[in-house]
Amino acid sequence: MFPKKIFVGILVIAAFLCTQCHNHPTEASTKIPTIAKEATEVAATVKEEAAETAVKAKEAGEKVLAEAKPTLTAVKEEVKETANVVAEKTKEVAATVKEEVKEKVVEVKEKVEPVKKKAAPKPKPKPKKRSKIAFKETVHEYGTIKQGEVVKHDFKFTNTGNAPLVIKKVDASCGCTFPSYPFIPIEPGEEGTIGVTFNSAGKIGPQKPTITVVTNGRPSTLKLNLDGFVE
Repeated sequence: MFPKKIFVGILVIAAFLCTQCHNHPTEASTKIPTIAKEATEVAATVKEEAAETAVKAKEAGEKVLAEAKPTLTAVKEEVKETANVVAEKTKEVAATVKEEVKEKVVEVKEKVEPVKKKAAPKPKPKPKKRSKIAFKETVHEYGTIKQGEVVKHDFKFTNTGNAPLVIKKVDASCGCTFPSYPFIPIEPGEEGTIGVTFNSAGKIGPQKPTITVVTNGRPSTLKLNLDGFVE
């Protein structure tokens, strides 16, 4: 399509021709070819100018785009750097706030703990109930005796615990020794006796019979001994 300027020129020429044809038919018919030629030349010139203008506009647009590209790249990089800086700053601020909150929590806890302990002290645990047997001696030396003699001895003990003491059983290491013990619980602070009878009949030389005592307390098992010589 022709530019608007060409159409305006053609309209002007057409109007002029119509006027000449009306007033001077012969003169108008003589000038029409010349005018048409001039109009065609004008149209061609305008078309060339329009094409040149379009090319120049395109070149100008490409130039502007080429010149703007580095700027856009620089702006993009700057925006990216700014975003990174903002992200780092945000992270630092978040870390700082976190540390401050942590310190505040510790500070509040330090203030609350003494009040909590003072307001509600923990009761002292009650001592565990347990019996404990303590002998005055665990070895009785009966010296030298004649074969066939009988040795009797009482091993006295005390319940030094805080619960009743129960003698569960008492065993002798040989059939020549006979133990006896209380079958009822011994209350804390009270005393008891383990009786031992040793019959030396058939024995000769050093004799050391052992009596094993088993209780419900501490120690749960202990040993008593008779130590002597049979001749």
